[in-house]
This record gives sequence, structure tokens and C-alpha cells, in this order.
Amino acid sequence: MFVLFPLAAAQCLCADACGSACILIYWLLVRVISDGETNDATLRGIKNVARTMKLLWYDASVMLFTLKLNVFLNHSILDDVQRACDHYHWTSAGFEALHCRMKLRITQSTTNQW
Repeated sequence: MFVLFPLAAAQCLCADACGSACILIYWLLVRVISDGETNDATLRGIKNVARTMKLLWYDASVMLFTLKLNVFLNHSILDDVQRACDHYHWTSAGFEALHCRMKLRITQSTTNQW
């Protein structure tokens, strides 16, 4: 039931298999992150799953969305996110600083029109 219910919900929300996989992986990430018991192995797993999800979103975004796709997932898969801030730290200052550095690398008029 841990995966069956979200899989059925994802199939109802999106007929495409890639879109359903994206929804299911997002659900899995939220469950693991909200569990609260994170260690180095869990964080490595989250980064790997997030990287896979980003690639799936890249494929699915053209089919699913017509609006600009936010760069939210980039925050979770940056290789230097652990150096930029502590994942046990309860303030968002580190993530905000990382976001500001990311914006400097991205053209402000970027859209998802490939």
C-alpha cells in the first residue's frame, strides 16, 4: 500500500507513464524528507532520486506544462548544496544564498521552450 495508492493516484492524474512516474517520485521524495530521520546515506539517495526526477521532468514538461517550469528541483540536486548549508539547520538563509547564486547563472528570460 505504501506505493500502490500513490501509483493509482498518479495514473488518475496523468495518463502518460512518464508524468505518473514524476508524480510518484515527487511523492517518494516528500515522504522521505518529511520522515525526519536523515543521514548521509539517505541524503545521497535523495540526491540520486531527485536527479532522476529532474530528467523525467525534462521529458515530461513539454507534454504536461505550457507555463515556465520552475527551477525548484535544481535546489535539491546541486552538488554543493551540502557545502552551502547544513540540512539540519532550521533557517532558510543558506538556501536563499544558494538561490541567489543560482539566479546569477541563469538568464532571467529563460523559459522551458526547448
